[in-house]
Amino acid sequence: MKPDAERLLDDVLGEAVSPDFRAGLLTGTLKQARRRKQFRRWNRGLLMAALVAAAWVWSRKPRTIVEVERAATQKSLEIIISKPMNPASIIVSSPGLAKEINSSGHGFAIIETDPSVRHFRELDDDQLMALTAGKPSMLVRQGPHEAELLVVDSTGIVSAVEAFNH
Repeated sequence: MKPDAERLLDDVLGEAVSPDFRAGLLTGTLKQARRRKQFRRWNRGLLMAALVAAAWVWSRKPRTIVEVERAATQKSLEIIISKPMNPASIIVSSPGLAKEINSSGHGFAIIETDPSVRHFRELDDDQLMALTAGKPSMLVRQGPHEAELLVVDSTGIVSAVEAFNH
């Protein structure tokens, strides 16, 4: 019985080719398969080496400024000597040097407005709509004593004017 590789070659090439050509073709195919397998192994190895190198670089974190300063202060020792401050440099306040200003309530006047005097005229709905003649407008009721006037200008922007009915 023939092996699978020879049966496959028989099916593909038929009986028209020589046995030497078949053997060379089979050898070339096997060589190519081995090269691909070796290439995949090399790629896996390089990937693993890159991952190990990246982990090593990542594990070696850089020193922070605080660590560098701490290391610098541990290496050198400085002696600090303190002494009292010069009394001429100290600022002292004393009472009685500023003039006192007293205010009295006699100069003030209380001003009040009279709520009974109204300097405006209330408009009803028809008079309010007459003010917007020629422009698209709408009066929207929000409640029994509250309304909103919507006016569309030439650019198409809607402006709202709140009107309160009492």
